[in-house]
Amino acid sequence: MAGQPVTSQPHGGNATQHLTNFDKDWHSGLFSSMLDCPDSAIACCCCCWYVGLVAERAGESFWAGCCNAPIALLAVRSKVRGAFRIRGNLCYDQCISSCCCQCASMQTKHELDYQGVSGLGPRWLGNKS
Repeated sequence: MAGQPVTSQPHGGNATQHLTNFDKDWHSGLFSSMLDCPDSAIACCCCCWYVGLVAERAGESFWAGCCNAPIALLAVRSKVRGAFRIRGNLCYDQCISSCCCQCASMQTKHELDYQGVSGLGPRWLGNKS
């Protein structure tokens, strides 16, 4: 096992640039999501249930979304942003999810609609399956 000692670490290029170079915006604005009257009513009256449906549609647990809406929504928004290369950061997602959970959950749901992500939940929430 005699050989040359390792004197430098291998690297794979500039991975940080790839991880942070997101070039897209959310399809709908945070407050423009409120123009959808049925979704607005459901999100405002039953926010935890609505976040649970959005979480489930994004591949996460309905109950995690339903039982702890702002924290679950933070995770779901981060997942959606990463999947579709949407600009933003965790601090912004935390503020939006905590201060305006209804608007943030509707914006996330509308992004899933726009990206063609079907999922579970009633058809009147815009799900195709």
